[in-house]
Amino acid sequence: MGEFLIGACAILGALISATAIIGVWTWSIARFRKSQRRLAEPIVRRWAESRDYQVVDLEHIFTWESPFYVSGGQVIYRMTVQDRDGRPRRGWICCGGLVLGLLSDHVEILWDDES
Repeated sequence: MGEFLIGACAILGALISATAIIGVWTWSIARFRKSQRRLAEPIVRRWAESRDYQVVDLEHIFTWESPFYVSGGQVIYRMTVQDRDGRPRRGWICCGGLVLGLLSDHVEILWDDES
């Protein structure tokens, strides 16, 4: 009976450790993605301002939902902008470079009305 309890405690301890590791890993990934979005949004806003657009809507998109081939260091948004005459445009914007990620101010745009 004692060996059974020792084995059960060892298994329980391993399960608790695995759960803690998975929890920390999940939290770390979520924090990393949040910090990426915090860096990417100013890139979008600067791009829009330089072209006389006003950002109306910006929705973060997971990479597998986007039309871009991306690296882990890039951030994708579905966006709606408005030009100075009030005309809306909708499209996709990929922030960051393929190699440097968000260390680069590179953006790539795919407009809905040009596809």
